[in-house]
Amino acid sequence: MTRRPARTLLELCVGRAGGNVRASWKGLKVCEYLIEWAIVSQHYGRYASTTEYADWWGIDLRTGWRHRAAIRDLFPGDEFPLLVDAIAEQMTARLAAGPRRRLHELTVPLA
Repeated sequence: MTRRPARTLLELCVGRAGGNVRASWKGLKVCEYLIEWAIVSQHYGRYASTTEYADWWGIDLRTGWRHRAAIRDLFPGDEFPLLVDAIAEQMTARLAAGPRRRLHELTVPLA
């Protein structure tokens, strides 16, 4: 049986984490961290650093680095900043359309 390509950010994260029930938790957390990072980047108008991310959310810098490492486990190399920028752009459009838009259903800019 072949898998269909991921259509949402959440599907992409869970799929990259392993695609099984056990991997769902890690995929969900990485999806959350990506959306959080995109919110901070959207505020600054550019890709946010780990220090800016940690300061914005009021977390310890080490925790910010752990979040970044979890994201990089699933999105290595240059994918992470590109993905955050794409999510921030989509968030702007979705939030302008109405307050009840689901951010975890953002479409996937890369597969």
